[in-house]
Amino acid sequence: MRAPPIPSTGSPRDIDGEFLAADGIAKVRAALEAGELPVWSDADSERIGSPIARPTAVICIGQNYAAHAAESGAEPPTTPIVFFKHPNTVVGPHDEVEIPRAPRRWIGRSSSGS
Repeated sequence: MRAPPIPSTGSPRDIDGEFLAADGIAKVRAALEAGELPVWSDADSERIGSPIARPTAVICIGQNYAAHAAESGAEPPTTPIVFFKHPNTVVGPHDEVEIPRAPRRWIGRSSSGS
């Protein structure tokens, strides 16, 4: 049994490919305008997950602006630096980020999915 695109109770479901393919954004917008969405009274006590449900790959562009390059002591690159991160690196906005013990090099940066 498939979950409805708009939950009638409880926490919202993931915004994933199935949700988007079912025109979920338009359905949520229509429900909001009609006053049909439930009030999520305990939202502040809930964990907010990552902005992307179950990513299969995270493709990144490094040193994409001069200040970022300067932080690492490098000149801004003439071509994009493309790299991949493991899908489990996508977390919610308030989740803890574990840093491995004694990393050889750590660039303290996190990115937003917005």
